[in-house]
Amino acid sequence: MRNLTVTIFILLTICSINGHAQDETFWSKYVNTDIEKLNLDSFENDNFEKVYRIWKSYQVIELIKNDTAYSGQLVNFVTKTYRKTEKNKTIKDALVIPSSTVKTLFDDLNKSNIENLPDCEDVDGYASGLDGTTYIFEIHLIDSNRIYSYWEPMSDYYQNDSIKEGKDVRAIITTIDSMINPSLHFKNFTNSLDLGSYTYGGIKMIKLR
Repeated sequence: MRNLTVTIFILLTICSINGHAQDETFWSKYVNTDIEKLNLDSFENDNFEKVYRIWKSYQVIELIKNDTAYSGQLVNFVTKTYRKTEKNKTIKDALVIPSSTVKTLFDDLNKSNIENLPDCEDVDGYASGLDGTTYIFEIHLIDSNRIYSYWEPMSDYYQNDSIKEGKDVRAIITTIDSMINPSLHFKNFTNSLDLGSYTYGGIKMIKLR
């Protein structure tokens, strides 16, 4: 028997918050909730040279540089939901990113200005919306920490492809997709889940077989 997956699209929690002011304090609270839920390091007071995290609502890529050492991981996560008797549970899967890939990503993402991009709310002409996909970027450096976001950066329908900041974010995401293929790893992760009901990124998934 093959797995039967039924998906029902519902309003994205991460995107409904676009109606609020997207300041750094707001995103910090949102990210810190997931950091705690996934048992990730905060990096606020750690002595790493650089840490980049790129978040979607069900996936985070973590890249770490410390002198000449590089490490990274891709973490997929969903929420397993129950009817009444049990509390909802976060299910996660962490995959190690090879150090050589992390080093290349640091070099390439810096060329796309990942450390200095403003939040999309501060970019003239950049569109924001209430649904779709939002990317959140955590940047931890020796002397500074910051968070910023971009809504639907890959959309030709919503975004003006002549805006430099939007082009930089597209280049960042394209580089990550080509080197890591996060979508494939998330698909493999969800295919491996046990029977039950799950939610992720505003989607409800029911695995029946």
